[in-house]
Amino acid sequence: MGSELSRHLQAWKSWRVRRILLVGLDSAGKTTCVRLLKGENPHGTLPTTESEFVEVKYKHHKLVITDVGGQAFLRPYWRHHYTGTQGIIFVVDSMDTGRFDDALEELRVLLVDAQLDNVPLVVFANKQDQPGAATIDQVRAAFVTNNDKLGARPVSTVAGSALSGDGFYEGLDWLLTKMHRL
Repeated sequence: MGSELSRHLQAWKSWRVRRILLVGLDSAGKTTCVRLLKGENPHGTLPTTESEFVEVKYKHHKLVITDVGGQAFLRPYWRHHYTGTQGIIFVVDSMDTGRFDDALEELRVLLVDAQLDNVPLVVFANKQDQPGAATIDQVRAAFVTNNDKLGARPVSTVAGSALSGDGFYEGLDWLLTKMHRL
């Protein structure tokens, strides 16, 4: 019995804990990404009205994901979740180009906080499966190319769909290679 307990403890220790902040404007698809990771049906997701802390195991990592609501009245509270963040996934609704300026402003506010200096960033261009979605090049140009607030942090722009998982796992895998231990 003692050796079995020891094996379980060793297995638990082998999991590397990574803290990820999942942010973006409302209806961008953040919670859909979380449901996908949890193995739940991503369809019919309700808006996040506060914040949700989720732990999932993914490729020998224990991910602690903070999914924060993206409504305008909740955005000032994002900063309360910055401490200990090792990676950021900023979800962009590629269908909602009319709010790209608002999303860029929120991303810039986030990036200048000292607690997030050099924390790697994935800009996830969501809803690429929808006709009329902004292309990956358009999203990259809007959020990365001319963004003077990025600093020295590693950045990747990934196109995909949270409903199908296309692109999301690619971005997550990239982020995990760039994250540092706590």
